[in-house]
Amino acid sequence: MTKKPRWNEKDIENTLKNLPPVKDRQSKDELFSKIETRAAEHSFSRSKSRRSKTWIYPVIASAAAIFLLILIVPSFLTNENQQSLTLDSTEDRDQSNDESNDESTIFFSEDDHDSEADSGSEEESISGDEQEEAAQPKADQEAAEQDSDEVEVAEIEEENGEEVQETDFVNIPVAYLYATTDRTIAAVKGEVVEADHQLSELLLEKLTSNDDDGQLTLEGLKNISFIDSETVQLDFAESETAHYQSFSSNETNGYKAGIEELFATLGYERILLTTDEEPGFMFGAEGNVNSWEIREGKEIRGYLLFETDNGENLIVHSSQTIDEAVSSSFEETLNMMREFDGGEDSPFLSPFSFIEDNNETVIDEVTEEEGGVVITFDEQFLLDEHSVEQKQMLEAIIHTAAEFHYDYILFEGAGAEQVMNISIGYPIAPYKISNVQN
Repeated sequence: MTKKPRWNEKDIENTLKNLPPVKDRQSKDELFSKIETRAAEHSFSRSKSRRSKTWIYPVIASAAAIFLLILIVPSFLTNENQQSLTLDSTEDRDQSNDESNDESTIFFSEDDHDSEADSGSEEESISGDEQEEAAQPKADQEAAEQDSDEVEVAEIEEENGEEVQETDFVNIPVAYLYATTDRTIAAVKGEVVEADHQLSELLLEKLTSNDDDGQLTLEGLKNISFIDSETVQLDFAESETAHYQSFSSNETNGYKAGIEELFATLGYERILLTTDEEPGFMFGAEGNVNSWEIREGKEIRGYLLFETDNGENLIVHSSQTIDEAVSSSFEETLNMMREFDGGEDSPFLSPFSFIEDNNETVIDEVTEEEGGVVITFDEQFLLDEHSVEQKQMLEAIIHTAAEFHYDYILFEGAGAEQVMNISIGYPIAPYKISNVQN
């Protein structure tokens, strides 16, 4: 096998020289035209190639966006559905309350609109949509508060097993009669009862029952009527007149005193007596009585203490032991109460009797001002928060202030800021019911 001869540059040159000559028959213009055309085609091809590649980038961006949407949209839809379910549940729960509140809002808006129309106002009225938008937050808040209140009430009822109801109480006077050697004394005790009936019915129940020994009982009493601010009517059954006709003079005076003191504590001044709605009643030793004035002919004021057989001290009106007036002004009446001495065997005591030294100054000054009265105690007299004796002394003064029609009474002194339930340093409205039994 023979080897091919190796080429060198000289051989290549000699070979090229021996090739036949090649002549181009094209003119210069034709050749230039072809070159120009080929160059233009080449440039267009390159431009087309470049333009064809520009769509790739938007496609890539769109693909990325679609991919992100695929990731985000499912999560967004899930949250939206959950919120929608929550809102639907809340709307269903509050629908009934919203309807009632919306109805109230509508009536309120109509009333306001009518009022504005009648007054001839030229201001523009709020449109229906704006009223609804303004009223809706308030209605939603009221509905939420109502739901909360209903839930709390329901929880209380579930815990207790029954509905919780508030009970009102009232302090009513109850008269008691105490026999002494020469007379029957009437003392009024305050009793706290449920206010489930009118005052006249509560008093009628007490006066026709005998719950405690010594309690004033009016047999045959049918009705109590408050005619006006000064007069009260007591109507008795005719079948019971014989019971009262048998009364002695002392019993008649005792029952009369009990009736007077009971209604005096309520501020009444006159008693009318009727029999089956007819004027007059056969009342013991006094015979047929149509009416009488409470404490008639007695200008006596002030309160004392009465000691019962079992040692109980009760506040009573001084007219039950003092027959003639000994004072005229409020300060003079307080001095009479301070200095009273019924004697060694007397059941009546001064409300200041717990003070051992009779010469000790208790009240330093009495000042009337702006419809009220201020009681200033001596600086050496110390008020005690737990003193029953001081409480009775203060109540006797308060009842006396009520007789003088003061609007308020104010106690000032050293020591405690409150004696039992009576405030020191604050105005108190005078009252007449004492000896409260809890």
